[in-house]
Amino acid sequence: MFNCILCATDGSVHGERAVREGARMAHANQGELHVAHVIERMRGGGRLRGQHVFLTEPEIEEGIRVQVDKLIIDEHLDVKVHMISRGGAPARRLAELAGRIDADLIVVGTRGHAPLTGVMLGSVTQQLLHEADRPVLAVPPGCEPEAVATPQEAPPVAA
Repeated sequence: MFNCILCATDGSVHGERAVREGARMAHANQGELHVAHVIERMRGGGRLRGQHVFLTEPEIEEGIRVQVDKLIIDEHLDVKVHMISRGGAPARRLAELAGRIDADLIVVGTRGHAPLTGVMLGSVTQQLLHEADRPVLAVPPGCEPEAVATPQEAPPVAA
């Protein structure tokens, strides 16, 4: 059903949860898994007026790559990573990527930002629901995806 799944993450525990859910679904459908992170930037103020300030620290990117490497090794998944650095609205960039890779589904977590930041900047998940021209699965807090079962661990099918 879902042959190509795009998971969006901001490196938070909520983004990690979305990636795990996407991995579970990709494994179950023997589909492709793409993990994307939009490197946000804003115009600076004060001494940085007019210059772009990147809001993504290298540690966040490294954490995402470590999570993906673990999926590749532990779960035997082929995962493609997209670090989008063109700037702009993250939801728009994710919707564009979903179109380019012809994703059947976009999986995102909720509450990736602190509540105050979410109010000020808006929810990427909410914006993505308006931007995307394909289904979006929002994985809420408290919804912990099951571990991906490797072929050796898959339960027997009853006849």
